[in-house]
Amino acid sequence: MRTLLVGLLAITLLGVSACGKPAEPAVSVTTEPGTSHPLPPPVQPSASTALSTSPSTSPASTATPAPTSSSSSKATPTDQGRTLFSADFATAGFSHYEWVYPEGVKEGTDYAVVNDPTGTKRTVALLDSSRGLTHGTNAARVDAEGPRIIKPKAHGNTVDEYWVGLSFLLPRDAVLTEPSQWQAFATAAFGPPFSGSSPLVMSLSWTRGGNQRLQLHGDPAYLGEFSIQPDRWYQVIYHFTFAYNGWVEMWINPGPTSNSWKRLMIKGQPRLAMATMAHGVNDAWYTDSTAMANSPRIGSYGIRGKMYFGHHKVGIGSPLSVAMDDYGPWNGQLP
Repeated sequence: MRTLLVGLLAITLLGVSACGKPAEPAVSVTTEPGTSHPLPPPVQPSASTALSTSPSTSPASTATPAPTSSSSSKATPTDQGRTLFSADFATAGFSHYEWVYPEGVKEGTDYAVVNDPTGTKRTVALLDSSRGLTHGTNAARVDAEGPRIIKPKAHGNTVDEYWVGLSFLLPRDAVLTEPSQWQAFATAAFGPPFSGSSPLVMSLSWTRGGNQRLQLHGDPAYLGEFSIQPDRWYQVIYHFTFAYNGWVEMWINPGPTSNSWKRLMIKGQPRLAMATMAHGVNDAWYTDSTAMANSPRIGSYGIRGKMYFGHHKVGIGSPLSVAMDDYGPWNGQLP
């Protein structure tokens, strides 16, 4: 995760603009070869610790067309798909991530594997920005960058349709308490050139009554008035094509069972056509195969806060490729 420019073009590592609020963030994988990296040497996590459409002049990427209905997601999948990345916090800590950032993060303090705060007998990840570490902006952050495996159809790559799953819990002692506060905590895909905000970043904003409103792309218009309750596990699944003319659909499961999934309407649509790979924002690999590809990211950025994560996965071919068991085994069926 990194910040390339400060000021008007400053970008956060979760794919959120640095202007003071969010603008729009198991299998080991081989990292994408790239050019020299602009950041300080990353923390190498150990296993012990068991985040706009392009102008007409832009090149047009080839994307899987947006489906005209959601019928493909309603049936119980028979194909398991293929998991490209799974964090496996209990057994691998943060070792499946490229790095945890910013410079100066301390294992066991700013990021750690801890007991599930709800009392379930399992271990989960905690990303804690309470110490106020920063890079390029005054907003506190601790971010973990996953493998660089999200690519459009280009340079011989034939897959641009991905599933990303994660589960998160906002602790009660880290909720937003005033309108000016915000917290970005995940994005399905972000990467070079980092000159804008990730279209797929998820964040929280404060609303009247103290609600913690879930946002996509830093804009409440995307997901409406869906609010997150503290001290409760939420599972989220993204399904998207990574392209200038891509599309995205999302689901959320607040429990209490593994089949309590709800479709998140995005600007009133079950699937929204949008530039998931935005021109000049996160499309460097498309224009130059030696650049780094995009990666999924989790973290706590904005307030001095914290966020727990139970799972973090990337897959292709089926929602079962990112299946999570926070509420028990799941059959892969989505509404």
